[in-house]
Order: sequence, then C-alpha cells, then structure tokens
Amino acid sequence: MAREIAETFYSVKDFGVHVYQLEELLLSDPTGTGLKPYETIRGKISVHIPTTMCNGGSERAWRSTENEVAFLNGLYTQLNHLTRLTHKSRLTIEIRLTTSAPLRMKYEQGERRFYNIMESVRAPIYNLIHAGVNVTVKHTRMSNAKTRNISEEPLNYFRMSKEAWEAEKKSHGLDWKPSVDFITREELEDEDEGLRSDAERRLREALEQRWGHLNSIDAY
Repeated sequence: MAREIAETFYSVKDFGVHVYQLEELLLSDPTGTGLKPYETIRGKISVHIPTTMCNGGSERAWRSTENEVAFLNGLYTQLNHLTRLTHKSRLTIEIRLTTSAPLRMKYEQGERRFYNIMESVRAPIYNLIHAGVNVTVKHTRMSNAKTRNISEEPLNYFRMSKEAWEAEKKSHGLDWKPSVDFITREELEDEDEGLRSDAERRLREALEQRWGHLNSIDAY
C-alpha cells in the first residue's frame, strides 16, 4: 500500500528543486519499498541553477580555476540525473538559470564565465530535448533581474539538430566532462598580449560556433 501511494504521489505531483536536490528527488527511496521516483515522475520539474551565491558563499566557486571547474562539473553531474527519467515524452522540465558578470573585472571575464556555465549544462539539456522532453530554459541576469526564455527564438541558445548533437557526443566519447571545452580565467589574464588575444578570439568563436551568438546574454 505504501508503495502504491508513493507511486501515485510522484506520478501526479509537480516538483520545484535546487539543482543539488535532483539526486535526492530522483534516486532516493523514501518509502523503503524499492521505489525509483525517476521511473514514476511524469509531470513538471522546475530546476533552479544559481551560479552566484554558490558553494556555501558568494563567489566562492569563482575564486580559483580549480573551484570553478569542480563547481561546473558538479552542475553537469547533478543536472544529468534528469536523463534517467523514464516518461520523457510526458514530462515538462523548466531550467531556471541565474548568472551574473563579475564586478570590477574585464568584460571578457563575464563572457567567459557565461560560456563555461552554458558548457556545463549543454549535454544534459540537449539530451533531454532530443529525447522528446518539453524543455524550457529561462535565464535571469542578476544585474537587472531580467528573465528571458533562451530556448526559443529569437534568443534560442539550443538550436542544434538531433543529428548534429549525436555527432558531437560521439566526438567527445563516453568519459566526456564539460570542462574540456572551458576557457580559464588565467588564459584571459595572460601577460603575453598575443596569448591573451588568442584566448579572447577563441572565446568569441566558441560563443558563436557552439551557441550561435556573438556575445553572451550577460554582456554589459
């Protein structure tokens, strides 16, 4: 009886969670009956992904490249739990992503931060989209609290076809982590002007080629 009640609960309820609560929501067995929530959920899941107040304190994740890579790879791992959901064609998933360009730093550092964040959520979101899930990605820019849908035109960041996405996944291999495509803070702060200019060029090309936009939505 307990399992039947739990299955009914998960099948009809909508959920709103922080990205780091996804593992508990989808994989825990609150009834001790062998229930797997990810096999039962079929409503709407809203996932909040803050990237400013994170890792226990303001900006802590961005104080070093090591912290940044660990934080963003962690976002990828947590968001990837959504791909376990069984009833994909019946699901609605809303991703609410909050970002902010760093204060008192060069313009390019804000562009770089946004680019790396997007790379960390790229695979889970594309996998969900091309598995038939109704996915909406909403972005909030902290500097003006403006929220926009970045998964539909004219500001769509997720235009890649299923065929192109499958080809990209194949090129990365099974052990791929998003950090392989990151651009580090140190690259944009290199004392060598030539190396610094090369990093800025690669960042601009990556935003355009991988996301279809010359500038990030956090540009200021």
